[in-house]
Amino acid sequence: MKRLIIALLVGGMVFGAAFAAAAALNVSAPAIQAGGVTDLVCDDDGVDVSTIGFEWSDADDAYVVTGVIVTGIHTDCDFISVTLTDNSGFEIETMALGGVSGSATLTPSGTVKVEDLGDIHVLLTGTP
Repeated sequence: MKRLIIALLVGGMVFGAAFAAAAALNVSAPAIQAGGVTDLVCDDDGVDVSTIGFEWSDADDAYVVTGVIVTGIHTDCDFISVTLTDNSGFEIETMALGGVSGSATLTPSGTVKVEDLGDIHVLLTGTP
């Protein structure tokens, strides 16, 4: 029983020290938001993925994504990142662009087959 109490006390002290060290850090970053959140900082009415461009690729013998157009981006937002994932939620491609306002067209750097595309995640950042 003594060992258990000592182990719990030591564990509590280690946790407390780590928590105190983390609380002392001065972290500064722009606000980050994603769709589905109602209290957004740089774009309170959200954005739309208005178009997913695709074309047939003979080399891949499949339709491939050629671009993603996001519209409705507020002027307070200055950076956008779009991540394409498969049906299991694994990242296929991430595209990013700074200096955005109004709309943004992002183009994959690699080959993304339309048949592999499961979801699109949009991340906006801006200075509140």
